[in-house]
Amino acid sequence: MQQVNCAIRADFEIEIDLSIGDRSDRDVAAVSRAVRSVTDEPGVDSRDDFGNNVDEALPVTVLSSTGTYLQWGSSNFDYPSLESTSDRDYFLFRGNAGSSYTISANPVGSSAADLLIQVFDLQTLGFFVTGSNPAGPTASLTTGVLPTTGWYAVRIGNRVLSTGEYTARIKLASSADDDFLNIKDEAYPVPNGISQAGYLTGYDVDRFQIYERLIGATNFTVTATGTPLPIVEAFTPAGTSLGSGVGSVVIPSAAITTTGTYYFTVRNPGGTSYPYSVTATFGCATTWNALVCDDLRYAPAIGSRYAWGDRFAGRLPGVDSRAVYSISLAANESATFAVADNTSTCTYALDLLPPAALSYFGIDPLITTPPNTPNPVYQWTDSLDTGFGPGASNQAGSNRGAGGHIFAPVAGTYSVRVRSITGTNCSYRVFLSKAGHLTYSLPEW
Repeated sequence: MQQVNCAIRADFEIEIDLSIGDRSDRDVAAVSRAVRSVTDEPGVDSRDDFGNNVDEALPVTVLSSTGTYLQWGSSNFDYPSLESTSDRDYFLFRGNAGSSYTISANPVGSSAADLLIQVFDLQTLGFFVTGSNPAGPTASLTTGVLPTTGWYAVRIGNRVLSTGEYTARIKLASSADDDFLNIKDEAYPVPNGISQAGYLTGYDVDRFQIYERLIGATNFTVTATGTPLPIVEAFTPAGTSLGSGVGSVVIPSAAITTTGTYYFTVRNPGGTSYPYSVTATFGCATTWNALVCDDLRYAPAIGSRYAWGDRFAGRLPGVDSRAVYSISLAANESATFAVADNTSTCTYALDLLPPAALSYFGIDPLITTPPNTPNPVYQWTDSLDTGFGPGASNQAGSNRGAGGHIFAPVAGTYSVRVRSITGTNCSYRVFLSKAGHLTYSLPEW
């Protein structure tokens, strides 16, 4: 068993990496809050709440010109912090081609932090900074128009040798920038029956996705509000149109012939820009919030579809509800996971389930259906009393999210199980992000 513990600890080291391309400097004493919850080693700084290089960057959502807070919560204790003069905090966001983004950061109270913001284009592993980052304690940077859609990394660090707490947020630079793309592979995930706000520019089309497990259970309904009413259209997992309508469309249950990800679009019929909201619903039974609806505890894991990972939305209708999402990793490849945009009245946990090659972790005795479910080898939670994982906050900055990173000790399919600790009817989004390159191989314990 000692051998297993060492392997886990090696998997979760954070490497201090002050440049994107050079990973030669290692400081194994600087460990994330998530690791400290397991190792409790002397000298570990429990406030090192976000990853210190791009491999451990936490994914966050950017939905509007209002902004998403890059912090744990709204109290002083929950502010992110630069714990040492060499500390760097990394975040990921999925940037849309043609849009620009503003990142701002400010010291909290008497904090001595003199902040520096940088943005990296992970498609080229280079800087993508065309805005300003003025001298002084506060920092603000607006990217130019992004050339491609993909992952971008935000690094917040010290301009001078200083430490302290700060607040930060990221937002679309202008409401005219595109918050959602009309690209199937970039369709934004929405939970079943939960309203989503958006903004339509002239003749704009926004595309969304929703996961459905039960075939022929009930109608697939999409309803939108706005002035004028936008045109909504529903699509099969293959992308074939199921029907459209002004303000709403109802697809009969007979047309729902397969499980998987369904899509829908919201289209501006004219040239005037305006806000809207849209709700997509699979009833699954007599009502959308029946326990059978969205309860994926007995369903197979939902696999990531893209080289960069994937993002999903879900809802946990009951206290025992759960859902499992998976990602394939090569040996020594890293990945980050985060639960974001979660229901404020709920707390969540992410359980890390190992691949078959790590079968010595055993079978979870509490789960008999589906059978042979492996024991979780790690857990992140947003519980207020423990706060193991450095996750992303919700947009209001008032709620923490569970999340963290791993280095895969062996090749295989790694899964995260989303479940609620407290609350029911808990909606969420979950991100699975791959760094796209391999780390150094792990030692042979």
